[in-house]
Amino acid sequence: MNSPNVDCALLNVSDVINQTLKTFIPTKIIYHSKRNKPWFNHELKTLIRKRTRYYKRWRKTNNINCKRLYNKLRNLIQRKIKLAKQSYNMSYVNKLNTTNTSHADYWSLLNQFWKPNKQCNYPLTLNGKPVHDEYVKGNLFNEYFASISNSPASDINKLPPFHFLTDHRLLPPTFDPFQVFRVLSSLHPNKCKGFDNLPNRILKICSQSLATPFSLLFNLILSSEVFPTSWKTATVIPIHKTGSQTVVENYRPIALLPSLSKVFEKRLHKHVYSYLEYHKLLIPNNSAFRKKILP
Repeated sequence: MNSPNVDCALLNVSDVINQTLKTFIPTKIIYHSKRNKPWFNHELKTLIRKRTRYYKRWRKTNNINCKRLYNKLRNLIQRKIKLAKQSYNMSYVNKLNTTNTSHADYWSLLNQFWKPNKQCNYPLTLNGKPVHDEYVKGNLFNEYFASISNSPASDINKLPPFHFLTDHRLLPPTFDPFQVFRVLSSLHPNKCKGFDNLPNRILKICSQSLATPFSLLFNLILSSEVFPTSWKTATVIPIHKTGSQTVVENYRPIALLPSLSKVFEKRLHKHVYSYLEYHKLLIPNNSAFRKKILP
């Protein structure tokens, strides 16, 4: 953190965290077949493999013992599948019946039944022909999203004239460890990580240890008045809106921002928003993305 350069300081912090994760929390890639049902568990997978082995031995050697074991496993698997389906359905019923289920979780559960194939990989249409290549599809999305975005105006540095609505000025924000700790503790652990490759779950679990170095980093960003270059990069995900899923114009972009930049922006937003609310600088008609306004 001794580096005066913002980008170098951020790189040092990210490298230390990522190296620590690799050392103490090693990751393992598990391939999940799309054909597997949501109720399909590891026990069923093991039993089916065992049943297949006995079946092959029976067909190859005509051994009665292998046939008997194959039939026994086949019947056991059928019973286990029935129980797994019942347990899976009951778990969803219990989740829907709990009083502390949020609206987002409630609709997320229902959508798993109503839209089971939402993540299907559809080809895109180019000049009337289907495109299956992932690289070509990525370029099609990139060109379309870039074409509908607004380019910065040439006179972006020229601000219109304005007058003050209050004599109280917004004080420069500061980040102390406790404030950063509160933001880290409020992160949603299941949100996707951004380009910095820092998972929200780890930031939330280690919030007490990370609050102090993050506060030093954020204060360095404010004092140098330089926004980190890596925080200007986002992972863009195309989300289908409506209509045919083979038409690129029927998708909208969703940007996954770096997790650490969102922590910085949340605290900065709270500082500015509190100032605007306290001095009543927001008119009641501006109700979007605001706390509940009492009449």
